[in-house]
Amino acid sequence: MPAVSLTHLKKQIELLRWKYTQPKEYVIQLRNLLDTYSDHTYRAAASAPESSRQIEAYHVPPVVVRQIELSLYALVNENPTPAFNLANVLWKEDKEEPRLLATYLLGLLPPSEFEHTLQTIEEWAFSEKDRELLEALFERGTVNLRRHAIQRWLAKIQDWASGISIPSKKLSLMALLPLLSDREFENLPQVFDLCTPLFQSSPKALNHELSQVLITLAERTPAEVVYYIRQLVGSAASEDLRRLIRRCLPAFPAEVRERIRPVLQRSTPPG
Repeated sequence: MPAVSLTHLKKQIELLRWKYTQPKEYVIQLRNLLDTYSDHTYRAAASAPESSRQIEAYHVPPVVVRQIELSLYALVNENPTPAFNLANVLWKEDKEEPRLLATYLLGLLPPSEFEHTLQTIEEWAFSEKDRELLEALFERGTVNLRRHAIQRWLAKIQDWASGISIPSKKLSLMALLPLLSDREFENLPQVFDLCTPLFQSSPKALNHELSQVLITLAERTPAEVVYYIRQLVGSAASEDLRRLIRRCLPAFPAEVRERIRPVLQRSTPPG
């Protein structure tokens, strides 16, 4: 991996800045920059999660991407109008770093662009198969939505949760996770209401996402989760739901485990 001279890198990014209003030219120059710092010898271990991913990466030092992000942050603050077009062009790239920059740009867009932002997030999410990119889209691409239009974002998540298809429901649960990790977000009752039908139907195809949400909620608000699980289990819970909760037990905080285990034992049907 090439050594990074911060002074030289900033000069290269300064030249990149001039292409901000010309998305195609920006991306061409960005490719050249990333390729300069790419680790061409990188090989993921066969046991590493990334080894099974379909998308390739440049594997540049983190400081390179961070400096590009800082440059984009300043540019969007000065002139947000070109950012949306640039994000769309970056998302069409075939390597990870430009696509992550696309999600970062979406998260910077101001309220005047929120309708475009919501539409774009939905389009990208429903067409993307790479889980890590989806997680980045919901984490990074919704930063300003979460700050300035949380109800509009929650309404979109509710639409997905109420959808017929499993992919739609799965995306709704993935989209909730950054909210639950955001300590500034306090409308947890709405999250519980949104999730209840998904837990009650408890399709096995959603087990991973439902487990993630339940574990994150248990870490965020233990007392409320204990009450919530008691309500779920007490309303004729399926064996699939009880099994899902039991599998989550080791990841729950100790205080939640101790209070939930007896509830599950009492609710288990005989035989």
